[in-house]
Amino acid sequence: MSYSPPLNKGPVNRGTDNMFQNTGDGSGNINNIERVDFIFSGFDVLTPQNQAHLNGVGFTVLERGGNDSIYVSAILGVNGTEVTKLSQPAFVAAGDWGDGVWDSSRETLVVRDTAVEGQFRPSTVTGTQQMYGLFFSLADLNVTTSDTVYGYALMSGDTNVNTITGTDYSALLDWTDTDMFPQDTGAGPGGLDLVSGGSAFIENELDTTGLFGVIPEPASSGLLAALGALMLVASRRRR
Repeated sequence: MSYSPPLNKGPVNRGTDNMFQNTGDGSGNINNIERVDFIFSGFDVLTPQNQAHLNGVGFTVLERGGNDSIYVSAILGVNGTEVTKLSQPAFVAAGDWGDGVWDSSRETLVVRDTAVEGQFRPSTVTGTQQMYGLFFSLADLNVTTSDTVYGYALMSGDTNVNTITGTDYSALLDWTDTDMFPQDTGAGPGGLDLVSGGSAFIENELDTTGLFGVIPEPASSGLLAALGALMLVASRRRR
């Protein structure tokens, strides 16, 4: 798990390269991250009251290139800064990103801190790529009206979700479990090039009565990325 303050900011000219990759990148762009959690900070938790809330409220994930697989799960429980419950994840295949949302001719420069020097230096120029985005409604993330939503979590496409039987997804809580989170993830399932964002969206005309609960205590930690400001949108992009 990792925290990077730029990931919950508005500008789309920042992000990460190969978020979940453990091995196989010749340029050294290996992050060894297994799960990234975005948790509300600055507005109350979501407590969906009806099907309209489940369909009309959700989160966006933006990626450079639109060619990497991931799992996305709603965070349904927290204890301080620790995630205690996750929903059944939704899977995004490499070909599920659809059309690009921004046709960019700009190249991307990847910089890395080697930990030896303690400063960032250029690592790779990736060439030009479009930016892609997906909207995940609470219904897409298998949330029900009896749940409380604190944010969402991203995992690599080779996370062994299919080995879980039943409706208990607590096996996903321990991101150090190598049986669930492989430590040899390559560029295919681990190459998410996550673009900054992390916002929650509400359909423009949705009645939000009863939608917001009370945060039990501030959720801020070096391991948790906070969600940005709530935004209203009229149109949505679904997976």
